[in-house]
Amino acid sequence: MDTFQPIINLLVLLTVLSVAVERVTNTLKLRRPAMREASKDAGAEKQREQEITQFSLLVSVAFALLVKANLFEVLSRLDAPWDTLGWARFDGSGLVRASVLVSVPSAVYAAGRCIITGVALGFGSKFWHDMLDIVFTAREGLKQRMRELVGPGVPIVAPGAGVVSAGSPAAATDVIRVGAFNIQVFGRTKASHPEIMDVLARVAREWSREKLMQHAVEWYA
Repeated sequence: MDTFQPIINLLVLLTVLSVAVERVTNTLKLRRPAMREASKDAGAEKQREQEITQFSLLVSVAFALLVKANLFEVLSRLDAPWDTLGWARFDGSGLVRASVLVSVPSAVYAAGRCIITGVALGFGSKFWHDMLDIVFTAREGLKQRMRELVGPGVPIVAPGAGVVSAGSPAAATDVIRVGAFNIQVFGRTKASHPEIMDVLARVAREWSREKLMQHAVEWYA
């Protein structure tokens, strides 16, 4: 899982839940003439908009309670946040109650967190979708920047895999593994091994040579 994936999982879930809330809200709103029909009077129209806002928030909270959308629990399972939904789950042999239902206090505590989540869903799907777009843009921008910095043939230090080329299959997954050499104990014994010096030389050519070789220069001085 890359660095952005947990955030993406969270925002995707919140976007989907917000869309569902909006669909339910619109369906219920159409059944209420006072909310469905706009008023020509400015004061009455403002009052209608306030009622719609309050009604939407109420539906968001009720929906979050219904599906047990607990943002705090979701944050602890960003690898699969959708697995936290539901007060009960079918495991193949029957329904299994959620762990928060083991006692009344824990259930009330979870319900309070669901209410907070409902308020967050009330921000609307557009808000969460825009946040998702920002994260996707940031991830793609970072990938593009990495492609510019790591061109074909540039060594990439991969822990346990030696030095690989950015154009090789090992580096074709858009994932860069960053490694480090501890050369504070770099001495004449290690320097006598050609293979060690070859690796250090190849890394030094592509990374900050001053920083990398600092300790070695100080040692020999």
